[in-house]
Amino acid sequence: MTVERLFSEARRTGLDEASYREELRRQLLQTKLINVRLQGRIRVSDDDLKTGIRSCLGGARQARLQVAWVLVSAAPGLKPAENRRPRALASA
Repeated sequence: MTVERLFSEARRTGLDEASYREELRRQLLQTKLINVRLQGRIRVSDDDLKTGIRSCLGGARQARLQVAWVLVSAAPGLKPAENRRPRALASA
């Protein structure tokens, strides 16, 4: 998504560029604050995740899950062309 398209979508929802930037800044600061306050206090193991998923499924053997976010981190020093493959895999 281009920056212009992002601002276009923001305008469509009633936010001008300055308001959108301010809201984004507020959300980022809020997220950073939460991360700093909770860092080291919460630990979720693989077993915790499996137990939680089983609990949500209620004994069903199969379920349809929708992933809302996929984080694709690039290794430091990678060229843009080298980042395309992991991003393509994530969006497939």
